[in-house]
Amino acid sequence: MINKYFSRIKNIEFDLSSTCNAYCASCSRYVIEDNALKLNPHITFNRNVSLNTINKIFSSNMVDEDVSVPMVGSIGDPIANPQIVEIIQSIFKHKPNAGIVMHTNGGLRTPEIFKQLAEIESTAGKKLMIYFSIDGLADTNHIYRNSVNWNTLQKNVETYLQAGGRARWKFVQFEWNKHQVEQARLLADSMGFESFILESDRSSKEEREQYNIAVKDIRKKETARLDNQPGFRLNAHGKQSWNNPSQQECYDIQGIYINAMEQVLPCCKWNTAQFNNKFKDEISEWLYQDNSNWNNISTQSFESIMQNPLWEKLGDSFYNTVDSCTVCLLGCSKMKNG
Repeated sequence: MINKYFSRIKNIEFDLSSTCNAYCASCSRYVIEDNALKLNPHITFNRNVSLNTINKIFSSNMVDEDVSVPMVGSIGDPIANPQIVEIIQSIFKHKPNAGIVMHTNGGLRTPEIFKQLAEIESTAGKKLMIYFSIDGLADTNHIYRNSVNWNTLQKNVETYLQAGGRARWKFVQFEWNKHQVEQARLLADSMGFESFILESDRSSKEEREQYNIAVKDIRKKETARLDNQPGFRLNAHGKQSWNNPSQQECYDIQGIYINAMEQVLPCCKWNTAQFNNKFKDEISEWLYQDNSNWNNISTQSFESIMQNPLWEKLGDSFYNTVDSCTVCLLGCSKMKNG
């Protein structure tokens, strides 16, 4: 047993890269200052989980043979990782029964990369699924997915589907694209998507107005950019909302989270909290205290990380809300309802 709360790791979520090509209002990449969008100063940009780290994790007998591997990306797009093809291959090499779900805006890299991913999917036997986040059609997708090139997106998606890849279209409905929902649904079916998923915009009117003002003045630092595509994702309101309860993302599902800096964390909420002025000091105190490197998988063994006392301290806190983590209290359904 890894510790008294973990028996085996059955879910490993990755933020494979801190690079992205899109300016999206709900992302923590940016903060708003003086009505301008600026890079979040707490984030280390253009970092990627390495293939060596992937090999280290998935060769461990702590990881379940049927492990679920979500690649959503709270800071960057998974496809931005330059070793994405090799990473997917490595996971299936070590854990042939793993299930991988990847989310992307589809506007990065080349059709050849997506063809290779489709070929891996065919070999793996329906164990890789890509969710394409496409919020509209050619004339509207860029309004929220700012800087995503429709032609690039279209070529990548078509190549992936025609090569036999499995995909789902995730469509966030806004005022400017709601009239296109049925047209997009029909297009998804004709292209060969397995399903069309409709979601609602969860940002407030105030947040949306603030974003619309700030997006006109985007102030970036000079940082490396993948494939020469400009831009980084944005945060419209400079803070993360913790008001939406979710399934407990660590002990109940026996899951961990690994970010682009190769830090092992309890969940994605802890990751974004590190970059949020409201929560970062508390999260830092919880995580590091006198050892700022204990959870870095690039320098520490996976086994030593998973045996750290933090995991039991956090698990015990679920039953003692006086000493619990604020992020867990506000964001986890077990804490809300327990």
